[in-house]
Amino acid sequence: YVAGNWTAADAGWHLISSPVASQAISVFETTGAGNGYDFYGWRESDKTWLNYKAGDFSTWNGSTNFVVGRGYLISYEANQTKSFSGNLNVSDVSLSGLSYNPSQGNGWHLLGNPFASAIQWNNTGGDWSLSNVAGTAKIWNSTSKSYTDIVANGIIPSAQGFFVQVSNSSNGLTIPASAR
Repeated sequence: YVAGNWTAADAGWHLISSPVASQAISVFETTGAGNGYDFYGWRESDKTWLNYKAGDFSTWNGSTNFVVGRGYLISYEANQTKSFSGNLNVSDVSLSGLSYNPSQGNGWHLLGNPFASAIQWNNTGGDWSLSNVAGTAKIWNSTSKSYTDIVANGIIPSAQGFFVQVSNSSNGLTIPASAR
């Protein structure tokens, strides 16, 4: 269930991620009166929100499916119920070489919880293996219309997108299955 709300420009936004492999983005697309939508990806290198409806989205994203471990921004005009279907992600997700452009996105990347359960962010066991990645993640709080810091051992809900910041272009992290 995704609460729709287009009463103001800063209302109704949600960060999401897919807990299944090969989930088509088109399932999250709606059309028609009262069902307008927006679906975006964040490109750090030029500080741009790319709309799924735009031609360069699929090139940037690499396909028309959710990318495992990547987060997205959605907003619906009216309340929506959406379903993920497919094989659940159950393995570690490793990311490296995320762009770092201090004059644009300043190293902020929108990642996503790739599992069907909540995960513990940067748990004290060190399973996350952060390399040149800040120890605090951020999730969007739609009620306060601001970002909430998630510190070590904090919880990131299932299918939740979250931001992390890298400190240079030589970086990497693993979203470990053990954090579920």
